Order: sequence, then C-alpha cells, then structure tokens
Amino acid sequence: MTELKPIPGVTEHLNYDEYRFGRARQVFRGPMPDLTKPYVACIGASETYGKFSPITYPDLLQEKLGHQVSNWGTPGAGPGFFLKDPVILEACSCAKVCVIAAMSAHTMNNRLYSVFVRRNERFREPSEMLTTLYPEVDFAEFRFVHNMLVRLHEVDAQRFNMILLEFKQSWIARMKELLTDIETKKVLLWFSEIAPEVSGGLSPKEGRHALPAFITREMIEAVKGEVDVFVEYVANPEAARGSAGDRLLGMQGLNVARRFPSATMHREVADLLEDPLRYLLGY
Repeated sequence: MTELKPIPGVTEHLNYDEYRFGRARQVFRGPMPDLTKPYVACIGASETYGKFSPITYPDLLQEKLGHQVSNWGTPGAGPGFFLKDPVILEACSCAKVCVIAAMSAHTMNNRLYSVFVRRNERFREPSEMLTTLYPEVDFAEFRFVHNMLVRLHEVDAQRFNMILLEFKQSWIARMKELLTDIETKKVLLWFSEIAPEVSGGLSPKEGRHALPAFITREMIEAVKGEVDVFVEYVANPEAARGSAGDRLLGMQGLNVARRFPSATMHREVADLLEDPLRYLLGY
C-alpha cells in the first residue's frame, strides 16, 4: 500500500494537518492514520473533509468508539474520484467498516462533460452532446461545473431537464459501482442541511450552497441496497447556523465558511453514526 506522507506547514492556520495519500497523491485532512492497525474509513466530499470546521465527524467517532477512524473526504469530490484511485479503494476495502457520504451528482464525468481527476468540481470540457444541446453557449468561459450549470439553466430551464436526467442515471451507476468495489461493511450517509427531496428540486443557483446537490430520494433509494446501513442526517436551522467557534474562517470570511457544515453538525452526525458503527464493528 502507498506510504502516507504529511505536508508540513500546509494550511496550518486552519489546523487541517494535511497529508498526501493515494495514486493521485491527493491531499487529505489529518491526523494521518496508521493503516497497519484496524480502522474505520470515511470517504466523501467537503462535508467529510470538514472544511472550515475545527472538528470532523471522523475525529469524533474515533473518540467515541475508541477505534481508529480515517478521514478520506476531499473537497468537491464526486464518486468518480474514488473510483479512479485504486489505492484508496483498496484502503477502504481493508477497513472494518467504510462510511460513504453521498456526494453531489454534478462533480463527476458523464455523457455531457468531463471533470478533472483530482478536482472534480473543476470543469474540463463539454461533450458533443452538450454543445449540440446548447449551441449558443461558449463553454470556454467556465472553470467550475456549478457556474456552468447556473448559466445553462438561465439559458433554457427546459433543456436543463435533460442534464438532470443525465445526472440521475450517471450518479446511480457510479455510486453502485463504488459501493460494489468497496469490499467491506458499508454505511451510506446523507449529511446535509436539506433532505434529498429538497436537494433534487433546487435550481443550480439555489443549490450552489446546498450540498450534496442534485440528489433525489429516488436516487438514494436506488443505491441503498448496496450498503449495510443508511443513515440520514438533516441539520436543523440552529445546528446549521452554528455557534461561536463552530467554524474556522481562515482568509475567506464567514460568508464562505457558512456554506459548509458547522462543528455542531459534525457532532450531531457523529452521534447518529455511533450506534450503527458499534453494531457493524461487533461491540
């Protein structure tokens, strides 16, 4: 298995204690796990990574369970990020249990466009199908997928329904593939301020800060059969708002930090995961 290497000095002002791991040498939040000892794995996007939060639910689970918990969440990740990294997939399969947080449907390759391997929120290029669907749009102006989606919806909301259909089909297929490739006990986690029914009905502009985005209840139901346990956490407004010290502001300010889960949300989701993980771990 690939050696894990810390990155001295990286984002120390935010206390992330980052290190590199996997075939793509992606950056993950510490502490760096010892993979020679038993562990629980957690994968997902910004919510799992704990962007702007002083604590994460993997940290808290480690304290609660007395069992090592690795955090392999990475900002902006979609299911394809983990499918493209066999080293991380192997590490997830070697875990006693793997918690897979539902990731947004737009941050992955599909028949309409491609994204970058390490930064799935970055737009790479459109397919011929998408340029034919929106011939009046100059796709060279977009760097991020979500900005492109906002523009396409503004141009023609009716045509945008075809994009949503592609999201649904691609996300279900990739998630099923990911869940099948992780060969251990699995928990599927919904970690959000909104329920899937709300996520699936938001416009791109409305859903810009509502993660995971473009996921419906039907999509969740389609993949639940591939896991041992499904845990759904929807934060109440007070938890989503957080309290003093619930977010590390860094250099980007509170308005940006509020787009991501508060420390209170991480505490509550850890509480919700504790019993299912104890059950799957056998104690």
